[in-house]
Amino acid sequence: MNNNREYRNNLFLAVGAFFLALITLLPDKKSKQVNHLGYHSVSSHAPYISGLLAAIAAFFGYHAYRARKVHDSKV
Repeated sequence: MNNNREYRNNLFLAVGAFFLALITLLPDKKSKQVNHLGYHSVSSHAPYISGLLAAIAAFFGYHAYRARKVHDSKV
């Protein structure tokens, strides 16, 4: 039972971190900076923050997979 709770918690954190990574890459409409195509640009640190959040999502996703695998092997 504990592994099932661990699975749900890790999966929730993985999905949350993944969506935060995607949101980080969205352009800032309030920004005055536009690129050469006329689109609003993202922050210069956005790719690094997004990559870090994607790594966190992968970490929790892997642990959710392992918790589910252990739970399924016990049943």
